[in-house]
Amino acid sequence: MPEIDNVRASTQGGGVDLDTALLRALVVTAEELHFGRAADRLVITQQALSKRIARLESLVGVQLLERDNRHVELTSAGSRLLPYAREAIEAIDAAAVVAGVGGPIRVDVMENHTAAVALVREARDRNPGLTIETSARGAARSAPDVLRSGDADIALGRADAASWPTNLRRRRAFLEPLGLLVGAGHALASRDHVTMGELAGTRLEFPMMGAPTDWVRFIDELAATFSLSVDTTGCSLGFDHFVDHPAEHDQSASFFGLGMRAPVDPRLRVVPIVEPTPLFPWAVMWRRRYPEAVVDAVVPLVGADAPSDAWLPVADQAWILR
Repeated sequence: MPEIDNVRASTQGGGVDLDTALLRALVVTAEELHFGRAADRLVITQQALSKRIARLESLVGVQLLERDNRHVELTSAGSRLLPYAREAIEAIDAAAVVAGVGGPIRVDVMENHTAAVALVREARDRNPGLTIETSARGAARSAPDVLRSGDADIALGRADAASWPTNLRRRRAFLEPLGLLVGAGHALASRDHVTMGELAGTRLEFPMMGAPTDWVRFIDELAATFSLSVDTTGCSLGFDHFVDHPAEHDQSASFFGLGMRAPVDPRLRVVPIVEPTPLFPWAVMWRRRYPEAVVDAVVPLVGADAPSDAWLPVADQAWILR
């Protein structure tokens, strides 16, 4: 294959020093297959992007991209070079993050009271040298939205899209069991656990307006699967408002992630749900070019062990347990 031989010849023995910006231009253009979108991600003009690709092709001595007014495709040489370019960029970015050159690691935790916050705190305790900055996307945007916009480097939440974006990566983070949040005077408050079957006759409330879509879809499918009657009216006005309601209304009950910090309030109880145990499937997501070594430091790779009676939404089962 003469094109590949040319790449090898032009990058070995001659001491060619490939500029990081040139390699990044190839990687991002290969991910987008569109010069306009790639230029936007790199925050440069299309003309500047074309010059970088042309300079890289000149250095390696072969054409890396086939392009016209409508299409962009990698040549065989471009396809061969791409994984090495991506590996080089990831290593450089990882070094910059570890050295503190690139600023803090920006992690979106969905909301500031979720179990993801505890995960980030643990990461900071394990790696005192890491500077982590958290944000909460709330209901306005999805995790892919905040990653593609560059507002976060890593995002936590559900990654259940049927067609996953090719420029984003995902893997399981942890499975969070659900419990029932009730007031101390509720009929189930003294129980060690409550079964899903018993919830069929329980007054359940989960305000959906202003709630993150990750949770909205989860609760909708849970209710439909087990024929639960969940009052979703009302606005999510923050964590304090959410826990105050069952504390003040003994007949009210709501769902509560057991990975969240339980409210220190004698008026409240959190009762685990079993038979089956509903699990909220947390995933970690990041832009494909972001250093995986940094993702590992923030969210260690763990298994997806689940109770034998576990319940997961169908879309999450399709990838998170495989």
